Amino acid sequence: ILRSGDGGDTWATIPSGVDVELRAVAWTGDGFLAAGDGGSALVSADGADWAPLDLGTEEDIVAIASNRTTTVVMTADGAAYTSTSDGGWKRRYVDRDIRDIAWIGDRFVTAGGLYFSLDGQDWRYSQVHGSGLETRAVGPAWYDSRAIPVAIAVGDGGTIASSREGGEHWRLANSATGLDLFGLAASDAAVVAVGGTHVPSS
Repeated sequence: ILRSGDGGDTWATIPSGVDVELRAVAWTGDGFLAAGDGGSALVSADGADWAPLDLGTEEDIVAIASNRTTTVVMTADGAAYTSTSDGGWKRRYVDRDIRDIAWIGDRFVTAGGLYFSLDGQDWRYSQVHGSGLETRAVGPAWYDSRAIPVAIAVGDGGTIASSREGGEHWRLANSATGLDLFGLAASDAAVVAVGGTHVPSS
């Protein structure tokens, strides 16, 4: 674990207390949640002092998303672990192909298997217009002066898909590249996707 307390200028290594790969981290509204292989999960209020969290799984954790009220943890076996109001976690199987998850303003959406959920517990499969959709990462963007939230997913072979219907319907875009895309980020003015010729090790 690396932590910065000055806006990213300097970084310090923080002992995690676990001997596994940590693959995802998110701010949940009242603290950080980091998780990874073997179901290992850690929580911290400030990113400096970490304590173990039992999610009730030994599966590898591949992605985390939070809207600061509800947190969803996705595992490699296709399950979603959703935080509950009593401090527990509720498991629901979604899809083994899911590789990423994001909160896009009013719902959660996933990449790999394309699903969406308003509450992180009840999931619906998305309709895809086009074929060959192999996505790896998903994130929010905006359309029409931030009036309409948009989900963007990127993936293998230059795949880019967008949804202006909250992840319910996806349409393929012409990305003008055949390279695999691994990540994306958006501002009010632009969306940037990055990739290369080799799949990153997992």
